[in-house]
Amino acid sequence: MTRPARPSVFITGGLQRKALAAALALKQKGVEVTVGDASHLALSLWSLRVDHRVIYPEPDLLFPTGGEGEINAIHRYRERFKGVTTVGLSPAHLFDVTEDKGTLHDRAVRAGVPVPATWQPQSVNEALERANEYTYPALIKPRRGSGGRGIRHVADAAALRREYPDVAARHDRPLVQEFVPSSGVGLGVAALYDLAAKPVALFSYKRLREFPIGAGPSTFTESTRDPELLDQARRILDELQWQGLAMAEFRRDARDGQAKLIEVNG
Repeated sequence: MTRPARPSVFITGGLQRKALAAALALKQKGVEVTVGDASHLALSLWSLRVDHRVIYPEPDLLFPTGGEGEINAIHRYRERFKGVTTVGLSPAHLFDVTEDKGTLHDRAVRAGVPVPATWQPQSVNEALERANEYTYPALIKPRRGSGGRGIRHVADAAALRREYPDVAARHDRPLVQEFVPSSGVGLGVAALYDLAAKPVALFSYKRLREFPIGAGPSTFTESTRDPELLDQARRILDELQWQGLAMAEFRRDARDGQAKLIEVNG
């Protein structure tokens, strides 16, 4: 019989005497204790009863690379970072535009950037009533989210009628988008724009592997030189008056050879 793992606790404010008292008391109960503070002189960090120690950084730039939860939290409390550090994310209003795939689709059309045929039903009833109008195979896509989560592949109108209500029960007003058959690789452009919405650097790349296959994020990519992609990425980012880092994702349509914008992440 294996013994359960020890419970663990992270104590902040290690400079405080109460932090040391808490660490000692928890250690006596067999708890794994980690203490953090901005100063290496914090009393608790020097205790032999502490298992792990963390010195908080004081960076000039906070550069988030985590998932949606982390990025959403930083955007929500962004004002609190003012005077402490600079947040390396695009402004919140741009994040809101790119997070909503319907809004991004409309802005791409306005910028003249090719996109897959996309429908934006406002209710389950509308989606089902228009099922015969869509191009199949198709994807039912949550308006918000990344990493392929929540996407359903449907082969025909009957499959859409079965799947759409379930997706809509979990996500607000899902989109219906034609599936773009590609030559086997996804395409993208990574970009950096300055605070005046001017491009600083862009480069294109191709996706060699992804997971989940067919709708997930890249797991292996290779840089390329693709003037068409660079032009399309600049058009959508200029349309959005972009600031900061961005990744524009495309798929090259095997039917007409055209690269079509799938999403922009900032």
